[in-house]
Amino acid sequence: MKKNLPITNKEIQLNQEDSIISTTDLKGQITYVNKAFLDISGFTENELIGKSHNIVRHPDMPPAAFKDLWETIKEGDNWRGIVKNRCENGDYYWVEAFVSPVIINSKLVGYQSVRSKASHEQINQASSLYARLNKDQSSELPKPFKLCDVSLFKRISLLLIVAAILPILGVALWSAGIVSQNTGILLSLSSPVILMFSLYFIYLSLFKPLGKISDIIRN
Repeated sequence: MKKNLPITNKEIQLNQEDSIISTTDLKGQITYVNKAFLDISGFTENELIGKSHNIVRHPDMPPAAFKDLWETIKEGDNWRGIVKNRCENGDYYWVEAFVSPVIINSKLVGYQSVRSKASHEQINQASSLYARLNKDQSSELPKPFKLCDVSLFKRISLLLIVAAILPILGVALWSAGIVSQNTGILLSLSSPVILMFSLYFIYLSLFKPLGKISDIIRN
């Protein structure tokens, strides 16, 4: 992939009230840009129209992010992510990008991108993730199974097994006279509680962290 050079370490801040808007054809060639795009990027309209939108791509952006973008919008879905763009002089700026298909008369004719100011938290999370992707030279965004520790599933499996056994154990112990009726009932009723705890544990350990990454990368 061609790298846009030169680059500097100077960050340009997008105004909170500004929205960068551009449209492209199906090949990603720019067909329209608004004034906010020109102001922050430093490019002229003539330098942008007809050019590939990757003219503002910063080398720090991992290929996996744009692979995911194109796969998403070509399916007719919207894509949302935090993007680091390069100015004409090599400076950079961060944006929260929302890219959507442009459909006219039921036909896909191009794509539209609306970009706004990204928060410090979004930038920090995206920067850390993109650095890892570039280091690993990964061509794919993290998938759920890649974010999980195998031991997590072992713990969950054990909890589910215990939840399944407790009702049987409660009835068996009560029938054998080892525990009182109330204790047997309590053991049986504790099964749904353990099951709910297991599901909550899955949420905290897996889907909540995944959701944070999805907020950064995907719609």
